[in-house]
Amino acid sequence: MLSTSLQAETLKLGIVNLHPHMFLDENHEPKGAAIDYFKIVAKRMGLTDYVFEEYPLSRLVQRLEEASLDAALFLAKNPKRELIFQYPKLPYSEIKSGIVVNSSSALNQVSSEADLTGFKIGTIQNSFVSPMLTRNAVDLEPLPGVESPGKNLQKLAFNRLDAVYLPCYISLTSEITKLGMEDKFKVLNLPEPPIQIFTVFSPFVDSDFVEKYESAVYESDIELYKELVENYL
Repeated sequence: MLSTSLQAETLKLGIVNLHPHMFLDENHEPKGAAIDYFKIVAKRMGLTDYVFEEYPLSRLVQRLEEASLDAALFLAKNPKRELIFQYPKLPYSEIKSGIVVNSSSALNQVSSEADLTGFKIGTIQNSFVSPMLTRNAVDLEPLPGVESPGKNLQKLAFNRLDAVYLPCYISLTSEITKLGMEDKFKVLNLPEPPIQIFTVFSPFVDSDFVEKYESAVYESDIELYKELVENYL
């Protein structure tokens, strides 16, 4: 596990398949805005020895808990995670969540929780889920696996779900475009504050290293990250 000596060991960062933030290209090389951003932070830190490893989200979280990974590159907060993992002081991104419904759905806008009452909504296993959904009388159906957003969208297309939820609105639209199904779905924003995104560290990583990372993350990076995302849209 990583020590305070930045070059002593290789930093292992877990990623998931979530375009445009992080994904593997046709050569199985990690790409995306979050990858590019971490490389900027690593340069500020003088850190050169690090690798990205892709997992389904549920497996990534498990490996982070058991110290098989040093960090998760792109993770939101929830009460359970805050008790286990080390979060830096500043996020580097803020994302808006959304849901997808079939183009034939009568739902054109989500104004309140009541609009989704009774919906069967596909989610990703162990992913952040909006309190708007967990408080409401909806049926959440978590699906594991690296390609979960695509699989859930296919289930929606066959009316096996009423909607698909993802914490990132941009990733939903990107996934729909990748599948060539723009005419089949509507993507709707949820009326809630943005979700803060962090690089999150295992509880076994030395706190001095986390502080070193914190010193390399700036408040202005929120705007920098938006520019990096645009490169993949």
